[in-house]
Amino acid sequence: MAGMLEKPEDRTPALEKLLDAAGIRLLSSYWTFGDHDFLVIVEAEKEHEWMKVLLLTASTGGLCDLKTTVRCPQPTAKRLSRGQKPSKGRFIRPATTSRKGLDRPRGAQSVRLRS
Repeated sequence: MAGMLEKPEDRTPALEKLLDAAGIRLLSSYWTFGDHDFLVIVEAEKEHEWMKVLLLTASTGGLCDLKTTVRCPQPTAKRLSRGQKPSKGRFIRPATTSRKGLDRPRGAQSVRLRS
């Protein structure tokens, strides 16, 4: 941040150059207010290619506390969910003794999503 105060610049061209070398396409980037200072939306064939870019940029010391979210389009999520019913009965949650899963591991939280 100190460098940006001394010499403000649009980092988009440098970011695009780095991403292009990794075969990643920049869709958009933003400065943000709140919990995070910026948001970068990219399109990559494989998540590990994006991870390489994050490791490289974090190693410079210019970025820290990075968060990544991998998106899954609704049609893909629906397709992936279809085959999971037979597997569900075989899954036992960690730190439980029964398939009912009434015991939750310590520190576990329930999250309720609104539909």
